[in-house]
Amino acid sequence: MAVASPSRSGRSQGSAAAKVTPEEKLVASLIALLEAGTTPWRREWDAAAGGHHVNLLSGSRYRGANPVLLTLGLHLRLCSANCKG
Repeated sequence: MAVASPSRSGRSQGSAAAKVTPEEKLVASLIALLEAGTTPWRREWDAAAGGHHVNLLSGSRYRGANPVLLTLGLHLRLCSANCKG
């Protein structure tokens, strides 16, 4: 006579199939968004900053050489990723 052994979490396997984990809920909602034609990780362009480099924590615009250095670093990273032969 076989007895159903409980899983590691202490629940039997029959009741574990009925419960949905938070991870499964998240995956299901992401799949629903993707099937609806949206990409939840993308944000619409925010023209409030005017396309300037801003500090994400304070919201203040970078000044001086910082925007130039940030743009230069961006172009160097893009070139190194795209220009490898």
